[in-house]
Amino acid sequence: MQTLCLFVPSVPLAYATDSVYNGTMFRRFCRHLCLCCLTLSLCGGFVGGADEETAAALCEAAEQGDASAQYELGLCHLHAQGMPRNEREAANWFRQAAGQGHVPAQHELGMSLLHGRGVARNDGEAVEWFRKAAGEDYVLSQHELAACLLYGRGITKSESEAVTWFRKAAEKGNVPSLHELGLAFLFGRGVSKEEAEAVHWLRRAAEKGHLPAQYELAMCYYLGRGLPQNKLEAAAWFRGNALRDNAYVQTIVGKCFLEGTYLPGNHEEAAYWFRIAAQRNHPEAQFLLGTCYFDGLGVPENKKRGLEWFHKAAERDNPGALWRLAMCYFDGIILDEDKEKAVELLRKAGELGRWDRSPEARYQMYLCYLEGIVVPQDEAEAVKWLRGSADREYAPAQALMGERYLMGTGLPQNTWEGERWYRRAAENDYPEAYYKLGEHFYRGQFITEDWAQAVACFRGAAEQGYAEGQYRLGWCLLFGHGVSKDEAEAAGWFRKSAEQGLAKGQHLLGECYASGWGVAEDREEAAKWLRQAAKQGVPQAAVLLREMGRVMP
Repeated sequence: MQTLCLFVPSVPLAYATDSVYNGTMFRRFCRHLCLCCLTLSLCGGFVGGADEETAAALCEAAEQGDASAQYELGLCHLHAQGMPRNEREAANWFRQAAGQGHVPAQHELGMSLLHGRGVARNDGEAVEWFRKAAGEDYVLSQHELAACLLYGRGITKSESEAVTWFRKAAEKGNVPSLHELGLAFLFGRGVSKEEAEAVHWLRRAAEKGHLPAQYELAMCYYLGRGLPQNKLEAAAWFRGNALRDNAYVQTIVGKCFLEGTYLPGNHEEAAYWFRIAAQRNHPEAQFLLGTCYFDGLGVPENKKRGLEWFHKAAERDNPGALWRLAMCYFDGIILDEDKEKAVELLRKAGELGRWDRSPEARYQMYLCYLEGIVVPQDEAEAVKWLRGSADREYAPAQALMGERYLMGTGLPQNTWEGERWYRRAAENDYPEAYYKLGEHFYRGQFITEDWAQAVACFRGAAEQGYAEGQYRLGWCLLFGHGVSKDEAEAAGWFRKSAEQGLAKGQHLLGECYASGWGVAEDREEAAKWLRQAAKQGVPQAAVLLREMGRVMP
């Protein structure tokens, strides 16, 4: 049975004999105490089950406007304690109590609004209620408000203000906030990067049994971040009780091996840890083990076995597994093509309440509504799904949001919003967003022409290895557009794009060698690159080859 948070006011001993403490105050205290007892009885705390008399008494008190009774009744509806679970009724009672200034009810109403629990989801209103309760020093709301500020959910993103609230909650011992504050110092998120300070907060959370904090502390020992490197201590945190007995941590370690973050990239090790956790019925591990089999990562490729693990994870509502199964139905991979089934799974994955999950499914639903696949073509509905994907940090969706805002397609034309979404996508390692934003600045399309800004964007894309960005940066450097002319650097960027097979880059690298722009003139090298560009259909390259007296082989 879930524990209820019953707030019973204490009565100062001096009041027992103080004539000022009259019957009114004492009756108020007794009434609240009786309500708590009624709630415990209703929830089985005293008599093991509900009875109609106690339920009626609590309902009567709530209907008469007692905020504490309204809050307790909301909890009973929410947790199905003594009555059927009814999230709508719970949210209704929380709202009534919250409106009277009942702080825990304000928090619960915020949670209902944040997760669409019995009410239409409204992140902005949720934040308002969290802020009210946080201002009254309610630690759970301080943590939720900080999380909303950290991710820009329902409020303008502010990492520094998020840290302020995480600190308030952490200083009261809130374990998730201890962890988040440690991460803030570890990565310089909203505060100056201070690894030793990060270790202090992470250790406090880890010692309270917080598994993600235990993992982060292990990584600090492993890499020597904020304390002397100690791989034995790291192993103790990794392979001790937490790792040996907990599928969550095993899954995280597997992901580190899979992605090469913190730990050396090793697909075999990743599959090993995913298998251990998957056998413990951890749905994320089952999905990731399925991915390893389906894509041949660390194990021999076996799509049928991968599908088996996807099905296991999907049965437990893992969004990633639902998405992968949907795409198999959509494209007829192993499974018979069934677009109706695919859309059903995509919608289920997209509507799961986890904030940070299923952005790919939401993006696919955007495409379905945009193109009228199975569902009616509906651009407004498409944009709704696109925003949901973008909000969950899916970079391709964020770039499309930027494009739509700049061009006013399906959204009100808004240059500031367009630029903001493009930059969010770029910050999520999507260099194409930097490149596209740079093109808008360079050409003055839907945004004020600014070659210097264009160069900054092209450089951002180029440094992330995006061939088009490398070519455009080289172009600006070659002709001094928005940056000091530098033929040598231009030739270097043309080479990078050319080596990735970009025909335009091959053509201009050939031009550089033919004319001695930034490199020593070399007709053989020029002909080599020009031929490659001409083969890809660049007519100017073929013309220059003829002018040089060279012919295509």
